[in-house]
Amino acid sequence: MNVTREKSALLSLETRGDDAERLAVWLTTFLGEDVFRRLEENENLHVSMLEEKKDVTGWLTAGLKTILKSEDLELLVQRVEREIQELQKRLIVAEEIQVSNQDITADCERQKREIEALEVKLEPLQREVNSLKKKVAASVGIDVVVDAVFSGEAVEIQTINQLLKEDIKNPSEALSAFCVALAKTWGILARALQKEGEEEEKMEILHAALTRVLEALTGLYIPQRRAVLEQLAKLCNSRVSDYLFISPEESKEIDLRIHNAASIGGNQILEGRTFAVVNRSSYQTVKYAEIEVC
Repeated sequence: MNVTREKSALLSLETRGDDAERLAVWLTTFLGEDVFRRLEENENLHVSMLEEKKDVTGWLTAGLKTILKSEDLELLVQRVEREIQELQKRLIVAEEIQVSNQDITADCERQKREIEALEVKLEPLQREVNSLKKKVAASVGIDVVVDAVFSGEAVEIQTINQLLKEDIKNPSEALSAFCVALAKTWGILARALQKEGEEEEKMEILHAALTRVLEALTGLYIPQRRAVLEQLAKLCNSRVSDYLFISPEESKEIDLRIHNAASIGGNQILEGRTFAVVNRSSYQTVKYAEIEVC
């Protein structure tokens, strides 16, 4: 049963009169006088002692006294009072919840405004940070990165260093990103090159490392890209005796002996996804190179 604030106020009033009168007031308040007015007009309920009562509440009071004993009226009033008290408790709880929800909503709105204000303040700071990042990146030459990462006694590493420096002389748009991506994955390949074990095990480790390198270089094209990948294959070949790694971009033409036929959808190789691996003695393909075609 829903209890409105107005009815709750009526319930809390101290109603004067005997039990019948109090019960009549409650009934007309909650059920409406029109209900009892229609009963009053019913000829079957015409009682002489009710004729003295002019209003509906008075008529109902007399009617209750006519049909109910005093102890029954008292019992009804007690039950109604208990129900009213329970309804009042529920209303208090509902009001407390409503107030709590209003407080939570207000707090959320306040926090939202604070966040929006902070975002406004943060925007110029973020622009400044981005600007500083660009200045820092520009202040550190790519050649410094190349010398720091690709240095070692291996001929293949020295060759990669030279190839990248050749591109630095006439840098392409992707050169910086290419060098950074290669540098980030160089540690993965370097650790793979140091692994010991059975030939097949070493081959699998090196193949997985080369795949990570190719993933990092996806979409980054520089003039020396093919040459760099060939040096990576040679570097890995120096660590295994039973297998040969072949760059998927060794040539622009598709070679069904080493390239995955399922990848074919064009006439030329755009870039490789994995290196091919062949048996060094039989030249039988062990792993086909996954490629992107155009």
